[in-house]
Amino acid sequence: MKFCLLFNNSIMLKKGRINIMNKEVEDLINEIVWWIPLKNKRNNLRNKLIDIIDDKTKNKYSDEILCYPFNWLKYIDSDNFLVKLKNLIKDLDDESIQTVLYFINRIIKYHRKSDNHLKYMNSKEINDNKFMIEKEDMVLDFEDYQYYNGMKLTNKINMSYKVGQNFSNIHSYELLFNKYMKDIDITDKNILDIGACYGDTSIFLATKTKQIVYSFEPVKKTYNFLLETIELNENKNIIPFNLGISNHIGNSQIYIPTYEGGIDLTSASISNTFNKENAIIENISLTTVDDFVKEKNIEVGFIKVDIEGEEQKFLEGAKNTIIKQRPYMVISIYHNESDFFDIKPIIESYNADYGFKIVKMIPYVGAYEIVLFCYPNNNRAEQSRAEQSSNV
Repeated sequence: MKFCLLFNNSIMLKKGRINIMNKEVEDLINEIVWWIPLKNKRNNLRNKLIDIIDDKTKNKYSDEILCYPFNWLKYIDSDNFLVKLKNLIKDLDDESIQTVLYFINRIIKYHRKSDNHLKYMNSKEINDNKFMIEKEDMVLDFEDYQYYNGMKLTNKINMSYKVGQNFSNIHSYELLFNKYMKDIDITDKNILDIGACYGDTSIFLATKTKQIVYSFEPVKKTYNFLLETIELNENKNIIPFNLGISNHIGNSQIYIPTYEGGIDLTSASISNTFNKENAIIENISLTTVDDFVKEKNIEVGFIKVDIEGEEQKFLEGAKNTIIKQRPYMVISIYHNESDFFDIKPIIESYNADYGFKIVKMIPYVGAYEIVLFCYPNNNRAEQSRAEQSSNV
């Protein structure tokens, strides 16, 4: 999901600087400084006040109005919540545990309306956001498309939480790869982009392998944008499929939410049906990862999954691939409370010897884009080498 947001302040150009400031705040600043007789001192104070507001605004989440369903709080208040929490944070690093607890605490305080700090990023998010801003400043914005580091994205649609910043999702994956996969080589293995949407992550992942990125997008209109992105970039190693990924081969209906006459293609879901009366319903075809991998006879090194609440069905249909090939995986877990707490234990039950990190992908968004990064441990390789040595 990339939208369901309200941007509450207007962008105003003032004396060559872009400040995010509404009229009420501007008037208040003028009331504070108007009496200062010397123009230079008056302007200096005005600019200092603007800087203070700008700093606060920079650290503010984009999603001013959050979309936490109330059943999140009911889940947190349930009798077995602490058991679920303990299982989730077991064996996680301190940074992942902080991400989990901060997210849960924000839900509690949001529903109980007790903390104004909910609007602002924490210190880690602020630091990650600096990386995102630096990358955003490197994007060239042409009339029809944006360009960054050899990649192009169309300007026909907005692909990001920030209007006009279509590369934000790519920047978030750059940050993840820099932090956790810098020394990992997957260039000789195939990649699955499950929930490819408009193709932004597909063109980034295509730079990480000499093999093929198989991109799956079930909604026809979104799939057509994916095709356009591939064509715009002249990618030869991305193969798109107009398919959904689930736990069986067959057909289903997918619900595409509408808002005041517009449609949100990024939030189309089979199980998160929103308001069915206002949704567009589309018939789609489904397959499983295990069936696809067997049919194509491929080796998979990395899987990205963002399929709006169908992630557990993905796991059911990918179990053999996960156990036998142990690919690196980035799985969205924020779509519902069961995904958040249960996906990690499900993968642990496969006994495939994975380690885990819980990562906030987009630092300036409060409610969304939390993923489970799954990495295969080296224990199996070490055990295999030990067994070979003992047989010599």
